[in-house]
Amino acid sequence: MKAIYGRLIDAGDILLAGEEGRCVARSAMLEPITADAALALGFFEPATADFADSMVTSGLGAFVPGNFEAPTPRAPWWETDCLFMAWGRASDYGELQYVNPRSRRWGLVNSDSWTEEHLGDLQFSLARYVDVASGQPRYLAVRRSGKHKLASRIDRHMAQELFIHLKNESANPITVVFKRIDDFHSKVCLPVSILPSQISATIDVLSWPIGDVSADGNRIFRTETVKTVKELLLLHGIKALQG
Repeated sequence: MKAIYGRLIDAGDILLAGEEGRCVARSAMLEPITADAALALGFFEPATADFADSMVTSGLGAFVPGNFEAPTPRAPWWETDCLFMAWGRASDYGELQYVNPRSRRWGLVNSDSWTEEHLGDLQFSLARYVDVASGQPRYLAVRRSGKHKLASRIDRHMAQELFIHLKNESANPITVVFKRIDDFHSKVCLPVSILPSQISATIDVLSWPIGDVSADGNRIFRTETVKTVKELLLLHGIKALQG
């Protein structure tokens, strides 16, 4: 139940109220996600809503096709935040591993997503080192400054988003394949936790995990939503095919 509430809160379908974990339904609204589709959020009466005839329930979401003003994509953090980040010499962090955007892997936890050598053709890259106190990996954005490499600490979500971007820039984009189950449903292996934050909540609420409700991998979508989901993925550097 906690996982379900979390998805609805992240999508903006329900709102937190107070400090005791209570939730309330928000006022009904249509939230455009592309020029061709919106999410119906909040409390509404399906039988009388203007969009009732076209609405499709997919996962926990109410998907409404139509003509909308597409939201303006948020610029990625490496285009907006770099001037305000604290940069120091990469050598100050000790032994580093650099991300390999030509790896077949999607995630940061896979050892073969990393290499000991900085790939020379990348002006902006991603590195990691092991924190001595915790034994956990820590991530760095790395950029060139003359003959030196400068680094700045970033969190895991920023690192994952940069990894997806670097793979796409290296002509090795993450590729997912949608497979039709029947006339109404399609499935795909799509770990939502690795997706950029701008789309993860939308895709999470429009899909249903295969198996455990908290599972992060294989997902089922209503077939009517697949075109929109593919569009969202492509907008963020993830290639989607039909199997």
